[in-house]
Amino acid sequence: MGDSKRTKAELREALTEAEAKIAKLEEDHLACKRAMAVARRRAAQVSLIYEVGQRISGELTLDALVVEVVEAVAEAFGFRGVLLFLHDPKTHTLSLAASAGELAPFFDPDFQLKIGEGLIGLAAETGETQISGDVAPDDLVRQIAGQVRSEMATPIKSGSHVVGVLDVQSDDLEAFDDSYRLAIEALAVQAAPAIEHARSFEEAQSRAERLAVVNRIAKIATATLDLDHLMESVYDEVSQAFQADAFFIALYDEEAEEIDLCFEIDEGERHDSGRFPLGTGLTSIIITERRPLIIRNMAEQPDYDEQGVAWGSGRTPASWLGVPLMLGEQVMGVLSVQAYRPYAWGEDDERLLLTIADQVAVAIEKASLFQEREQRMTELSVLNEIGQVISSAMRMDDLMETVYEQVTRLFETKNFYIATYDRVSDMWEIVYLVEEEEVLPPGGPRELGAGVTGFIIRNRQPVLFQSRAEYVSFHEKQGQKIEAWGEMPRAWMGAPLVVADETVGVMGIQDLWEEGVYDEQDLALFIMIAAQVAPALGNLRLLEKAQRRAQEMAVINEVGRAITSVLDLSTVLRQIVDITKERFNYYCVSILLVEEEHLVFRSGSVIGDTDRRFWPEVKDVDIFEETSMVTQVARTGEPALANDVTQSPHFLENEDLSETRSELTLPIKVKDETIGVLDVQSTQVNAYRPSDVELLQALANQAGVAIQNARLFEDAHIRAEELAVLNELGRSLTAQLDVQEVLQEAYWQTSRLIDTTNFFIVLYDVEQHTLSFALSISEIDEDLPTSFSADAGLTGYVVRQRAPLLLEETLAEETEKLGISEVGVPSLSWLGVPLIASERVIGIINIESPQVDAFSEDEVRLLNTLASNLAVF
Repeated sequence: MGDSKRTKAELREALTEAEAKIAKLEEDHLACKRAMAVARRRAAQVSLIYEVGQRISGELTLDALVVEVVEAVAEAFGFRGVLLFLHDPKTHTLSLAASAGELAPFFDPDFQLKIGEGLIGLAAETGETQISGDVAPDDLVRQIAGQVRSEMATPIKSGSHVVGVLDVQSDDLEAFDDSYRLAIEALAVQAAPAIEHARSFEEAQSRAERLAVVNRIAKIATATLDLDHLMESVYDEVSQAFQADAFFIALYDEEAEEIDLCFEIDEGERHDSGRFPLGTGLTSIIITERRPLIIRNMAEQPDYDEQGVAWGSGRTPASWLGVPLMLGEQVMGVLSVQAYRPYAWGEDDERLLLTIADQVAVAIEKASLFQEREQRMTELSVLNEIGQVISSAMRMDDLMETVYEQVTRLFETKNFYIATYDRVSDMWEIVYLVEEEEVLPPGGPRELGAGVTGFIIRNRQPVLFQSRAEYVSFHEKQGQKIEAWGEMPRAWMGAPLVVADETVGVMGIQDLWEEGVYDEQDLALFIMIAAQVAPALGNLRLLEKAQRRAQEMAVINEVGRAITSVLDLSTVLRQIVDITKERFNYYCVSILLVEEEHLVFRSGSVIGDTDRRFWPEVKDVDIFEETSMVTQVARTGEPALANDVTQSPHFLENEDLSETRSELTLPIKVKDETIGVLDVQSTQVNAYRPSDVELLQALANQAGVAIQNARLFEDAHIRAEELAVLNELGRSLTAQLDVQEVLQEAYWQTSRLIDTTNFFIVLYDVEQHTLSFALSISEIDEDLPTSFSADAGLTGYVVRQRAPLLLEETLAEETEKLGISEVGVPSLSWLGVPLIASERVIGIINIESPQVDAFSEDEVRLLNTLASNLAVF
């Protein structure tokens, strides 16, 4: 029994020992397997390191080299992300050079870090591998990729210098152990010399390329004499060599102390900023200090940022490099490149650009001298041709066009004008005007004091403004209002046209968009052209003046023949108005005649339609009470001129003639007596010259003769008609005994000469002291009384006064003065004459009209004669 118990215990102990041995064997087996896995991984890593070394050992292109490294690491280890950063010792930054793995798309190719920033920056700063088994949420890499949980950053070192960082990421916690660290460090060791070798190769290749650029620019400088082509070629070479976003060449005018940005390109687009004074911008610093200027990062140097001159896109560059263009000790200008990326260039780039600038300066000087010589030869040739062409012009229009075409050969003439000066009127006017290359109608005469043109005429000296500020300053000093053609000019040049010590005009050009377009040399050439234009202009003015005078006299003769051959007054007046308007192209022509103390409108016409008559609301004005140009001329017998009606106190506005800008009124005289006025109006300011006043006065004088002839003929015709009527009435009275027939005949004969719309013959009964209608012809629908008291109305007044009565209006206020009541139906004109036989009043003849001023003293005299003949019967 005891033995049995011992045996069981021994068996259990033996079993326990056996189980322990089995566990130990299993543990040893697992350790062996782990060791074998580590060995296999290490073998794979060693193989990878060898393979990467083989793959990158012959690669001389840096971009391709870094891609080989990250792709090999990603393939061998299966990391979720692999990044390789390169260190730039100039900027102390790390720039992403290549990426691989699933997380690679999350990273911007332009991703940059500062030394010490993040795990990657820390590895570069310390030169030691940095491992994070649990990446913090605020880590830069995790913020970008999101899924990263473990990260290892290994510096790539060449000796003691860090040339880059190899960074790997995983989405597992604690993913990297010492074996990974050792493997990546071994890879970094192999990558470092390859990167350094590739960099050295690229630098050597870059130096060779830059030397080739210098060589090519030297060839261009030797072969090119065209300045613009030279600058274009230099830009092509420099922009590629420096990878510049913007480029300019500025030339320095030492005499004017101005900088001319003559060639500038921003992001492939050429711009033109013109000239600006020395002292503005970085370019001025280079010119003043005669040294290069390099700004690696504009954001880090705010003092320089504010000194830039905005041009092109207007953006501020991050990198700026400029060098002086030197010719011996003379600063010719500045050559500059700019980039919108920081730290684009260093000292080597500055030295290279200086070498290029030396070549460019010599080439610019040579091209400038050649262009100046060519320009001078062209100018002399053009001046000779201008003299020949101008002298052959026979018409003013041809001369103006020829001068413009010739001047365009030497200057920018988008805005050009020629003005002439009239010494007699002391006024000038633009006779040829070009605005933005469009020929416009010339303007009217202007006062001598207006604008720069008046200054040139008064002082007989040329004027040059190289900037808008100079233009404004001149007017301020002269106390003048600025008169420009639309947009105020940025450059202006004008020269007097002088013949035999007399100024006959001015020639001028201007530029609206660019300052500094003209200089003193241009002004000297412009004066030479003006000296050739002036005699040709003077000769043609004399010729055209003689021709115009001959034409005007022909018109005067034509008008004289036309109007003096007509004897009807209304026709004469109409012809004077229409022919004057048609021949001289006036806006409105009208005639008013003097009648007692009034000016009465008789005829008028508006331009554009000869048949369209002008008839104002107010048709007559009191000569001595009304203040206007027409009454002034009627009173004084002298012409009146308002070349700007807005400035004339005597101009009388008329709604129907709202476009009137100038007015000329002339007296119509007969034997020194003013019988009327001729009034002409124009839509142009300063439309009339002294010669126009003289010409139209001659026309008015002829009109006076024609009007007087028509009036005399009309008077003679009326007298003949009156005699014929009286003779006819006398025969009727002696041949007829019937009273009604006699009275009817009297009506018919009267109507031949006078308006008899309402005609009455009233008989007077002395005993009854009553009046009765013997004959009534009237448009008034009214029952007339058989008889009425001789004390009533206008008829009774004529009987009592035994004298004719003429009233313009039979209104209450007119008749009240005469003590007359019971007028009856009022007319606008009323005339009555007594019938007197043997010293007795036997009745009256009465005529009435609905028209104002229907009867005059002529009608009174005629009706009185008829009444005398009728009373005898």
